[in-house]
Amino acid sequence: MAKLIFFSLLLFGKNLHAHINFWPTLITILVVIIAIFAISYAAESRLLNKSQETAAVITISTITPIAFLLSNLQEIGVILFSIGWILNRLAILANQGKMPVDSEALDKTLVPIPYGEVEESDLHSIMTPESKYKFLCDWLYLPFNLGLGIWSIGDVLIILGMLVLDYKYFI
Repeated sequence: MAKLIFFSLLLFGKNLHAHINFWPTLITILVVIIAIFAISYAAESRLLNKSQETAAVITISTITPIAFLLSNLQEIGVILFSIGWILNRLAILANQGKMPVDSEALDKTLVPIPYGEVEESDLHSIMTPESKYKFLCDWLYLPFNLGLGIWSIGDVLIILGMLVLDYKYFI
């Protein structure tokens, strides 16, 4: 959802296109897509196992926000968004391609999420003592979020970045 809001800001924000440098990012995205196809081909050819494929795709996909950040250092909203995205990718990369979720935070949500549903997810896992970089994982229960979700520090930075861009270019 955060990505959808951010990209709608990029497309429809007044004068945003005049302030955000997109070309380095678009070129990087094309290179990343080609690299992901190459990784997928290597995995299908059994040159990579599943965990190597996941790690390679996550690592390659982290390049895009870094390029976006470096080409837009004048925009604080882009800086916050990019750093949040990178922090989330670090947590996912360190935890076998899944974002660990704190079980205590899961218990606090207004809409209960069964642990089995998290475990079966391709994107999330339950946080265990073996989880790495727990401070970057999903553990923040924010009551003003209406109790519907658990956030990471990266998620908070992504939202703050979008709010800064929204305020600057829509208000």
